[in-house]
Amino acid sequence: FPPRPLTKRLIHTIVKGFTAASDPKNLMEAGCTVCGQLKPLKHLISKDDSQVDFKVLYK
Repeated sequence: FPPRPLTKRLIHTIVKGFTAASDPKNLMEAGCTVCGQLKPLKHLISKDDSQVDFKVLYK
């Protein structure tokens, strides 16, 4: 005790992990076209890129 100072490599790893986790794709949310729930953008795909026929959802 006290703990050893952090190495430059460990500091780099911590900062790199934080910046990756803070990426807007990981923080931003949008509504799902099918159910309307908010989901992280990284879990959603564009309607144009999907193979689903969404016409059944229109009334």
